[in-house]
Amino acid sequence: MNAVSFVTRNEQQHLFFILYVFFFFIAFFYVVLNPEAGRDYHSYIRLINEIKEGLYLREFGFYLSVQGLSLLGLSPESIILFFRTIFFFLILRFFYYTSKKYKILGVVFFAFIPNIFIGSLNALQTWLAIAIFLQAFITITSNNNDFDKNFLRYSIVAFLFHYFALIYIILFLSYKYFNNYIKIFTLLLIIITYQFVELYIVDFLSAFGYFRYLYSDEAGSKFIILCVIFMVVYFVGILSTSDKKVKSLFFEFILAIFFFLFFVISFGISNEIALRSLNFFLPFVWLSLVVFLKSINNQLSLLISAIVIILLIMNFFINVDFNSDMLNLKGFKRV
Repeated sequence: MNAVSFVTRNEQQHLFFILYVFFFFIAFFYVVLNPEAGRDYHSYIRLINEIKEGLYLREFGFYLSVQGLSLLGLSPESIILFFRTIFFFLILRFFYYTSKKYKILGVVFFAFIPNIFIGSLNALQTWLAIAIFLQAFITITSNNNDFDKNFLRYSIVAFLFHYFALIYIILFLSYKYFNNYIKIFTLLLIIITYQFVELYIVDFLSAFGYFRYLYSDEAGSKFIILCVIFMVVYFVGILSTSDKKVKSLFFEFILAIFFFLFFVISFGISNEIALRSLNFFLPFVWLSLVVFLKSINNQLSLLISAIVIILLIMNFFINVDFNSDMLNLKGFKRV
C-alpha cells in the first residue's frame, strides 16, 4: 500500500451501511412527523377510503394491499405511512447495492434529486412501482437467468401497483425476444402508421382511464430536453461497458424514451403527466453514471463523483421551494 489506510474495506462498508440506515430513518421520521407532506396526500386518503368501500378497483396489487392492510386495522393515514416506508427501504436498497464504491453518491441521488424523495411524497404509487421494479437490477451482475427472471417478476409486480409500469414488461419482452434490427424496424413502423392505429391506441388507454390525459397539452421544452439528456446518458452507458447485457438494456431505454417522446408529442399528453411518467426512466440515468464511473480511472471517477454531488446539492437548494405545500414544513406534527 502506498498510503496509510485509516479504515479497512470492511469498516468502510459498515460505515456506508450505517449512512444508508441513517438516511432511511431521516426519511421515515420526516413523514411520521409531517404526514401531510405531498400535494396528493389527501387524494390518497380519499382513494384508500374508496378502495375500502369497494368504489375503486384499478391497479390490482395496490387494491389488494390496501384491502389487506385495512383488514389488519390500519387507518388510511397509517397505510400511506406503510407504503412510504416500503418505498424508502426499496429505493435505498437499490442505491446501496448498485452504487458499488460510490455509496455516498447513491445516497445523494436519493436525498437531493427532487424527483425521488420529494417526488415520492406526491406520486406515491409511481415511485412505489418504480422501487419495486428496481430490485431486479440488484442482480444485474449475476448470471443471465437470475436477472432475466427477476426482470420479468418485478416488472409484473410493478405493473400491479401502477399501470404505466406496463412499459417495464414491454421492455422485458423486447430485451429478451427481439434483436435490435426488429426493434428499430418496429419503432419506425409505429411512427409511420400511427395515424391508422391512433383510434385503437385511444381505446386502449381509455380502458385504463387515461383518456383525460390525451390531447390536453403540448410537450413542454423541459420534457423534451430531459428526454434528450436521458438518451445521451444511456448512450454513454453503452460506450462505457463491454457487457452485452448492459449494452442491450441501455439500448432498450433509448428506444423506450424515443418512443415515449414521440407518443407524448403525437397525442398531446398533459405536460405534468409526461414529466411524472419520465420518472420511470430516471433511475437508469444513475445506472449509466455508475457504469461510466467504473470505466475510468479511480482518481478521475472520484473527481467526477465529487462534481456531480456538488451540482446535485446546488440544484436542490436553488430549485426546491421550501415554502411549498409539497414539503409542508410548517405542518410537522406527531401522529
